Amino acid sequence: MTEKPIKRLLILDDNQIEQKLYRITAERSGVVDEILSFQYAEDVLDYLSAAEDLPVDCILLDINMPRMTGHQFLETAHERFGPGFARIVYVMLTTSVEPDVQRRAEAFPVVRRFIRKPLHKDDLKEIAAILISEAGPAL
Repeated sequence: MTEKPIKRLLILDDNQIEQKLYRITAERSGVVDEILSFQYAEDVLDYLSAAEDLPVDCILLDINMPRMTGHQFLETAHERFGPGFARIVYVMLTTSVEPDVQRRAEAFPVVRRFIRKPLHKDDLKEIAAILISEAGPAL
């Protein structure tokens, strides 16, 4: 069995139905080994803080969430984790069609993609390609 480019995908979305749909999409994509799901940004920050290094390759991050938005999560993660924070591929997910929402998300250098919901297998394949290109010839 060959190693999949996205070893660990973390889904952060307050909507459990969308989480299930993303999980199914990720499983069917053929590029993801393991999937973690969280409803609240604070729980993800605690999870990442407890690890010795940043234990995920990609975070699918909903923008509009209660308690802490996706933008606030990015700001807090940057403060808490510093330069290592940027090793993860962050993908912002939203239902919004407002250009300002996308511009604000893309203002964070760590955000590599902005996807309007729903998530598709091709989106995950593009994320996998980003990880492969950044890993260089070792893969």
